[in-house]
Amino acid sequence: MDTTVLGKTIYKNYIKKIFDLLMATFLIIVLLPVLLVVYIILRVTTDDTVIYKQDRVGQYGKVFQIYKFRTMPKNTPILVGKQRAQKSINWTIFIQLLRQHLRYDCDYKN
Repeated sequence: MDTTVLGKTIYKNYIKKIFDLLMATFLIIVLLPVLLVVYIILRVTTDDTVIYKQDRVGQYGKVFQIYKFRTMPKNTPILVGKQRAQKSINWTIFIQLLRQHLRYDCDYKN
């Protein structure tokens, strides 16, 4: 058996998974205070649930669930283009900051 193939298999199956698990655990511990503060502020400033669950499609079409902070009220009409920019929803300042600075897709402009 070729040692490069064996080395890649060991890396892929064990070392990378252990590294991913350790980094995820470390980041959860480090970011937990920040996430708790965001949760508390959202809970105080909104009358709705703070965290919601969304189905996403991952690699090879596998569906998984992601948990996100709710920064828009439930039953909000879907707005596009100029309607979206008008902000017909009365958001709190904190939610506006979250949506403005933590948005990861490039097509959202404020």
